[in-house]
Parts: sequence; structure tokens; C-alpha cells
Amino acid sequence: MASSSWPGLCICVLLLASTIPTLVSAGKPKKHSISWMGEDWTAVSTNDNKQVRPRVEGGAVVMSNAAFNQLASAIWMKDPIDVNSGFTLSFSYRIYGTGGGNGNGLAVVFQNSKDARDALGGSGAGLGYAGIDHAVAVEFDTHIDKQVHDPNDRHIAVHSMGAKPVTADDAGNSPNRIAINYVKCPSGSKCIPELAGEARNIQIVYRAASNPKYSTLSVFVDGSTTVSSTLEAFVDIKQRTGAKQGQVYVGFTVGIGDASTAQSLFLESVVITPLQGMMAEWLLWTMFGIMITGGGVFALFTLFRVHQMGSFKTGKYAPLGDKEYDGEEEDGSVSRLAVRQWLRGSMTYQPVKWPQDIGLRRSKAVALIQHTTGAQRIAAGLRLTPKMASIIKEYGVDALHEVLSSAVCEHPFVEACDAVDLASDVGCLIVLRPFRQLGSLRDFMFRSDPLETFVTKYKYAEPMPTPKIAVLGRQVLEAVVGVRALGFPNLGGHLHAGNMLFGKHKGCIAFSDLENVVLGEPPVTRSILDKVMKSFKFESGKLPPGSKRNDWGEMDVDVICFGLLMYELATGISMQSVSDIDDFPDSIGKDVQDALHSIFKVRKAKQLPSIDDLIEMPMFKSVFFIFAY
Repeated sequence: MASSSWPGLCICVLLLASTIPTLVSAGKPKKHSISWMGEDWTAVSTNDNKQVRPRVEGGAVVMSNAAFNQLASAIWMKDPIDVNSGFTLSFSYRIYGTGGGNGNGLAVVFQNSKDARDALGGSGAGLGYAGIDHAVAVEFDTHIDKQVHDPNDRHIAVHSMGAKPVTADDAGNSPNRIAINYVKCPSGSKCIPELAGEARNIQIVYRAASNPKYSTLSVFVDGSTTVSSTLEAFVDIKQRTGAKQGQVYVGFTVGIGDASTAQSLFLESVVITPLQGMMAEWLLWTMFGIMITGGGVFALFTLFRVHQMGSFKTGKYAPLGDKEYDGEEEDGSVSRLAVRQWLRGSMTYQPVKWPQDIGLRRSKAVALIQHTTGAQRIAAGLRLTPKMASIIKEYGVDALHEVLSSAVCEHPFVEACDAVDLASDVGCLIVLRPFRQLGSLRDFMFRSDPLETFVTKYKYAEPMPTPKIAVLGRQVLEAVVGVRALGFPNLGGHLHAGNMLFGKHKGCIAFSDLENVVLGEPPVTRSILDKVMKSFKFESGKLPPGSKRNDWGEMDVDVICFGLLMYELATGISMQSVSDIDDFPDSIGKDVQDALHSIFKVRKAKQLPSIDDLIEMPMFKSVFFIFAY
């Protein structure tokens, strides 16, 4: 038995050995120097033939020659670049495959390897970088190779193994793969055009963050814009390469296996610019816009450039469960990136529009997306505080999805969601729900576009007449009843005009963003709510001991929120101070004034009307619905 096992073992070893040439160098690397684009480069190749190794011809660098295979080559800039503040790397290339395919592709590599400018990886599927330690590689792969689990013959991926030698493995469970996009055009706005054949213009934008977890690398190919990249990854080059001072070598690598992957590859331009040094580029674009269009269109484009290339603030951002994040995020940068990452992995959704700051919650990011069926939805990214993260950890995302969707989808005044997912690496919740073109109740009041920026769309609203307030008010009260029926004591201060959406049923509004209630997210209306609460008297004569956000003690916060909403509908403006309670405008109808007086004039928590009491008031009780639930 022992002797019979040896042949099988030998065969196994031989089979493994037969795959090695495509992943490791086919010979001892040879190096030489070239001068290109005003820089000195070190060229390394497994073939020292002057017709094969990297060389400058006609202003371009010829990285590979289609007449030769089993080749690995690289060129490295003489001096390392500083990645501490981020940078953009722009280059163009052309690939011509001659072996019946599109060649193998190329990679852009950032490394702090022990081999420095002598570094060279494997040929073939290794694309010249596989095997380099302390490296981050961005591969542009034009050949499908099953041994490294390539998804197809047109994909872009970011690979790194930290201090260990990087591999070209594209398997979904591979610790080497950080991000990948293999969606071919013309399937959507984030798809990948043909990478071989005609010239391709590439831009890699790297934003270094003070917290390494939120450093990002974005890849833009030809038609992709600074608003919608082709690939985006959370990766910190300084940390991954172990470059303590942030100095890393940057270069380009290629690898050819057998004759079927033979290619001629030309690098035609390379420009590397630190992020903080890009004002000249913005001014150039602005001047160009003024010259061509009078500034109208290009002014907007320049604003996008400034936003896209600006510093990546990370002061209070934190991953799932991290105590640094307290719900006071300065903007939605992390949430927006989480939504983009989620979309990158989706085969059924494509982005349509990226609205900016459409609501008061700046830590929240939204995208208008479209399903392959044509249905449009809103994808929202919500940053998680430690408390919110602990709830998800305890009950799970599936349980949360059940509450937000199937458990409430039959209620006419509660908006369900279509999907819930968790981006745990950056502490964000992704929620999908139908896109309602009429927007929220506040959008309706101001006759505004629901996707317009918050600070510009809410300028003037006409007060609503009493009959309309009665109908909408009854629907709001029914929404509160519906949410409470799920087991929640109240809506946590989230009942306001921005969270009531039109469109679930014709002419009706429904309470949205139930996830805020489930997870205990601090409400955006907490400022006025705290002021009103402090004006009320409690049985103890003061606020409940240790009272904090969302801790309303004896007070029914839903009733207070309902009163604030009625005031907004009746006056066209939001209540700003408690003094507004003491002097209601004469323009408010008597029935509405009676409802407001019942809520605000008593100023005693125990004497507040209940939601049922409000429903029984004549102006709301007279409203009937043609459906039952």
C-alpha cells in the first residue's frame, strides 16, 4: 500500500509544478534604466533581449512584445512617492493581443518590497506582480485564467496581502482580493469597457484618511466620471505596504504566459499629482469652462472635482461597534462609499443619480438606483452608532429585514423596505426602498424636487387648509398606531414631515425610515423636542433623573411630534422655539388650534392627550378611508 501511493504523489507534484511558470518568474530578472516622461525609471524583466524588455519607442514605453511569451516585466519610478496625503495617478495605455485573444493585461503596483526597484512577480496570470511582498496591486486583466479564479476576460481588481507576497487570486473568499468589478459594458454606468484594443485612459485617485480603515482607492476608466467611478476600494496603501514614513515605489507590471496571451502593450503617458496640489487642475477646468460655455456647465463639473478630490475627513467615523462614532458625523462620506461598494457587488442594480444632502441627517447618504426590471429605488447608507451596532449584533440583519419589510408591508401608512444589508467593515447599514416621485410631505408642502439639496429646496410653503390638514393628520395618527402595533412604545422622535412619504397608496402618506426607530437613531428634531420637553411639568417637578436623548420619561413623544407637524402644516414653517406655542397665528383654523391647544397649552406630561384621544377629535374622526387593514 505504501509503495502504491508514491506514483499518485509524484503525479500531484508534477501537476503543481506545471502551473508554476505562469505565477512565478521564468528566469532571473535583469534590470536596466530608462528615461521617460521626464523621470528616471528602473526596468526589470525576465528576458534581457532588447526587443523584449521594457524600452522607450516613439514617446511610449513598450512593456511587452507579442513575439515572446513566458515573460514578466516591470518599470519602477526611481524615487518613491509620498502617499500620506493621497494622490492621483493618470495614465494611458494600449494593448494588442496577437494570440487569438486580448493578451493578459497589466497592473499598477504600489510597493515597499525588500527588493525595492528590483521587484518582479510572476509571468502569465501573475501579471508581473504576483509574488511581490508589501504590495498593493491594481490589475487590469484581459484574459480569463481559471487557476487564479478570474471571473471573465475583462475585470479590474485590487489585490494585497500586506507584508506577505501578493497573489493574483480573484476568488471571492480570497484574503488577497480587496475589491473587484467584472461587469462588462454596456450593462450600466459602472461597467467596464473593452480593456484591450483601442487606447484607454485611466485615473487612480487615492485618498488617505487619518483612520486607515477609511482610506479609499478609486479607479476611473475613460467615460467614468468623478461622481461615478468604475471601481472603489477601502484600502490604506501606507498600512498595507508597511511604509512607516508613507514612501512607496510605484510602477507598472505585465505578465505573459503561453502564446494565447501574447500581447504588445504600450504605456503612453503617466502623471502623478498629490491631492493637495490639485488647485491648478481645478482652475484649469474652470477657465476651460468659462471659455467654452460661459461657465454654466463646467462650473458644476468643477464643483464635483473639488468635492471628489478634497480631503477625506474621518474625525468621528468608526467601524461597526467602535465607540468613536457618536452619531454626529460631519458629512456622509463613509455612508456614500458604503453604498457605492454595495452597488459594485450588485448584479441587478445600477446607479442613476447621487443626490447630495437631501435631508437634515448629513451622516446619511442616498442614491437613486434602477433595477434590471426598470424599477427605481432609493439606496440609503446609515452610519451606525455603538448602540445601533449592538442591536444588529444581537438580533442579526435578517431579523431587522423582517421587521422592516414583511412584517409591515400590508399596513397602508407604514413604508416597507425592499432589502437590508450590512457593510460591517465601515459600520454602515444599507437600506433599499421604493423611490416615491412625489417625495415627502415636506416636499409636497414646498413643491420641491425630493432629490434636490435640503438647503435649497425648502424656501417657501403655503399653509394648508384645515380639511387637508385633517386628512393628512389622520393618516399620520394611523401610521403611529401601525408602528406601535409592531411592539415599539413610540417612534423615538422620528415623526416629522420629512419622514412621511407620498405614493404607497394614491393620495396617502406613509411613515418611512422605520430603521431609525428600530435601532434608536437620535432624531433630527431633537433640538426643538428637548426645548418643548423642558417646558413641561412632570409629576416629580423636574425632568426624569438622568434624562437623555430619546428618554422621554412620562411624556408621549409621538403626541408632541404630531403637534409640531400640525403646526408646520398650518403655518408653512417649522416651530423654532417654545415661544411659538404661546401665540398661535390667527390664520390657523379653529379645529387645528383646538388640537394644538390640547397638546401644548396644558404643559403637564400626564395630561397630554393620547394618540387615541387625538383620533377621536371631531376633525380627525370625520376622516374615512376606503380600505381596511
